Amino acid sequence: MKKQKFKDINFRENFKDLESEKYFRMVRYLAGSGPDLKTEYINNEASNIIKHHAFRDFHVMLKKSGFKNFLPIKGIWLFNNTFREFQGIRQMADVDLLFSKDEFVKLPEFIEECSEFDLKSKGSLKLRSRFAEEISVVSKNVLIEMHSNITLVSFPGLIAEIFNNSEIENIDGVEVLNPPVEWALVIMLLHDYSRADFADLTVARLLEFFLVLRTADIEKLKNTASQFGLKRMLESHLYLIFTMLENTESLREHFTVSPLYGMIRKGSGSKAFSISDPQKFQKFIYGKRYWKLFLRNCAAGIFKKVGMNR
Repeated sequence: MKKQKFKDINFRENFKDLESEKYFRMVRYLAGSGPDLKTEYINNEASNIIKHHAFRDFHVMLKKSGFKNFLPIKGIWLFNNTFREFQGIRQMADVDLLFSKDEFVKLPEFIEECSEFDLKSKGSLKLRSRFAEEISVVSKNVLIEMHSNITLVSFPGLIAEIFNNSEIENIDGVEVLNPPVEWALVIMLLHDYSRADFADLTVARLLEFFLVLRTADIEKLKNTASQFGLKRMLESHLYLIFTMLENTESLREHFTVSPLYGMIRKGSGSKAFSISDPQKFQKFIYGKRYWKLFLRNCAAGIFKKVGMNR
């Protein structure tokens, strides 16, 4: 992605109040038409480089311990790929890795053998490796989150396809299993719609999705989304991006407007969208999988309470 790619990103008139959003201000800075954010950019870049070094060292440790089927997702994927030339555009909070299920269950032994890790996950590691979707440790002062899934709802075959479509690439001297951009976007979709209250449906996430989308084959993305039951998630994102941003007319043919989009609200000055009836919107987005999400959310809540009380 070249610097000029940022130049045509602007909010529509009804969304001009979002121009103070930190992510957008950085985009304008990179386009050469925003405030001078050089110091913030350098600070972000330095923080991200530290996290990237921690990722690289952790990756090498996993490989030496026999792990093969794991890959970087979310912020660390963006750092290695779409934003490789603009590593200070936003600051990573942590490093996220996705594991195949058969390797995720091996993590407790790996973690217990490495005394340098500070375990952040609550409760039994062995129970988490079989019934939870995430195990977290701190390595070299960086939070590493290891996942067996992206959302509490299972989409049969999807995780396997992410691994099947990923390829080994040399990133800074390390052989990394790297998912292509269309699959990275699928992971972003799953994450953004994973919470029952839709708290991750933010302006920053939509901007980020759009920046990555501009480097992708949208037809491939649409086909994948349809294949795995993510069509409504994708169309909801495209609708919001089209509604919010100028110069997105090319997206209009790729989504159908649903009356349920009327439940999506953005308060004046808010940097996130809210849903007036989250449960109804969940049923729309997830379809038949809604009840699985409901039950898994309940189970996760119980698991969390049990873990905290241990």
